[in-house]
Amino acid sequence: MSEIQELSKWMTRERKDSALESMMPRILASSTKTSRGRMPQIMAGLMPKCLETVLPKLSKEDRVEFALLMISILVEKGSVRMSEEEREEFVLQLVEQIKS
Repeated sequence: MSEIQELSKWMTRERKDSALESMMPRILASSTKTSRGRMPQIMAGLMPKCLETVLPKLSKEDRVEFALLMISILVEKGSVRMSEEEREEFVLQLVEQIKS
């Protein structure tokens, strides 16, 4: 059983979040040197596939809570180093995608 699965058995959500946050540097550091620089691209490719698999298994309340959290993170971190105009355009694109 993986370390993450083991954590899920007995930890509260807050403790899981804290443990996962502390494990991320170790996970990233364990990557080979060549893939370490590509880790953000690898994770960005895996994340949508993971969400497609996991989200339907969550309760409606958990899905809503998760989606709102992810959207706020996407806006905040996705707009890093953008001008105010670029950020506004980015948010408009997100809203349009959500509406369609």
